[in-house]
Amino acid sequence: MRCAPFFRDFTVTTAWIYLACLGPALLVGCSSAPVLPPPPPPLDPPAATVAAMQMVDANKSSSLDRQEMAAYPSLLSALPRIDTDQDGTVTSVELQNRFNTYDQMAIGVLPFTCVIMGEKAPVEGVQAKLIPEPFMSTWLKPASGTSDATGQIIFKVDGATEPGVPRGLYRLELSGNNRLPPQFLAPTRMGVELMMDNREIESGMLIRLLK
Repeated sequence: MRCAPFFRDFTVTTAWIYLACLGPALLVGCSSAPVLPPPPPPLDPPAATVAAMQMVDANKSSSLDRQEMAAYPSLLSALPRIDTDQDGTVTSVELQNRFNTYDQMAIGVLPFTCVIMGEKAPVEGVQAKLIPEPFMSTWLKPASGTSDATGQIIFKVDGATEPGVPRGLYRLELSGNNRLPPQFLAPTRMGVELMMDNREIESGMLIRLLK
């Protein structure tokens, strides 16, 4: 199993898909104002920080180390963007600063896709779920999708009609295929930070299922 950013040919496909999905919301009519995308769901950065520190800081050291964050995989994946002094740990100040950037983002949802590939062909019918980390579940809802014949999963928030997922920290959980790697099964050990400055996922994720 390997996870990686999409290769260039996937990037072009993904870009056109999201232009098609988001295009109508960006059109400006001759006699009407533009229809703006919805704002992101509200987030309380101080409260989210307190909740995260209470849940993750198992040794009560007032900072989060890699071992503690391993139980919250999206935090570990976001470490390079949260740990501003690059000492390998996360303080409450660093965490709240990162959550403040979430709160300042004006875009309601971000496009996010996965492509599920077998050894020789795309894998259809894999169900995927983005689950907010527990300390963010007050403000964020899960998002889900199912891979199509090309292996692509386009995520939508549960109950939403349009694709896209709000910024935040999520666990990525897969089901529906007996070849799925164990780290993607519940309780999942894979996580992702959805944020505009996360270049690792700007074109989605490629997940390969290998024997």
